[in-house]
Amino acid sequence: MDMVQWDDVLSVECEEIDKDHKNLVGLLNKLILTINEGKSRDMVGSVLDELINYTSWHFRHEERLMQTYRFPGLMTHRNEHMQLISQVVVLQKQFYEGTVDLTQDVLNFLINWVTHHIQETDKGMGQFLKNKMAPQGIA
Repeated sequence: MDMVQWDDVLSVECEEIDKDHKNLVGLLNKLILTINEGKSRDMVGSVLDELINYTSWHFRHEERLMQTYRFPGLMTHRNEHMQLISQVVVLQKQFYEGTVDLTQDVLNFLINWVTHHIQETDKGMGQFLKNKMAPQGIA
């Protein structure tokens, strides 16, 4: 499986959020590399846990920023976060129960999950936060 490349398509133009997203992509790539190298199931699980924990932290971070700057789409965005986390926690549980392996299809799901959320949901929020967080008088 190929690694996910960070590029401007994934940028939401808010440096603070882009930094988090680069870390998410890095963890996703770490998971892909761990699987590609045939590492142990325990090692794969550890990286999956790291990805999910960081994603949960990142979502809370985004939500705090949206709340602080009064982003009008906060509730819709938060609901999508909850839905995405619920899906991946089910996947994590199934992985630990041994009923699911992290196959190409599962990795594709995770990649699409991360990239689609960034490109479709976070773009507007990122632009909103960029404008709100910019020092006054600086364009």
